[in-house]
Amino acid sequence: MFELLNQQVVLWGVPMSVVDIVGSLLGVLYIILEYRASWWLWPVCVVMGICVAYSCFVNKLYANGAINVYYVVMAFYGIYAWQRMRRLQRQGHPEAEEDEAPMQSIPKSQVKWVLTAIVVLTVALYFVLKAMGEYSVVRGVNLTVLDALTSSISIVTMWLLAKKYYQQWIGWIVVNPITVVLFFLSGNYPLTIMYSVYEVVAIMGYLRWRRQYQQTTQS
Repeated sequence: MFELLNQQVVLWGVPMSVVDIVGSLLGVLYIILEYRASWWLWPVCVVMGICVAYSCFVNKLYANGAINVYYVVMAFYGIYAWQRMRRLQRQGHPEAEEDEAPMQSIPKSQVKWVLTAIVVLTVALYFVLKAMGEYSVVRGVNLTVLDALTSSISIVTMWLLAKKYYQQWIGWIVVNPITVVLFFLSGNYPLTIMYSVYEVVAIMGYLRWRRQYQQTTQS
């Protein structure tokens, strides 16, 4: 099983492992479903998270590996949370044609706690990673700092996604370019491409979700 996952294939002259290719393809499907605010993003997130976590652990990117394990856990929570919101939507508006959970906006009182959580998590993760022996500098860039930063933003943003706050896209807009640099410098080109695509979709997704939220509040 592990031999198959680690098997190297060459695409466009670039060596890639099977698990990286599968994870990247699922990642593209996931971001499309997220853009469409489809409940099906969560089951896909489970399988994608397992693939990417395995790849990260193999490449000794422990924080990003752990964050993808967290994605898997949050995916199950997201399934529950979105189903619950959908039931409440149906109970409050039985005539509604929309079968998905309603779009939400983060309360202003929670914004400062979100930012504080990101800072605290970044610092804590950095020292934990150093204690675990992860310290890598490539071309003058401290990959351990990037690993901690991207992981902390992703942890908080995934929670925002589970709440279906449209502002969750801002977190991905910030974290995706940093993740592109991290995976490019670590030589993981399939995931580099995947997160580059994510950045474009994240911008489009923010505009789409915000528009949907505004239409919901105006109706």
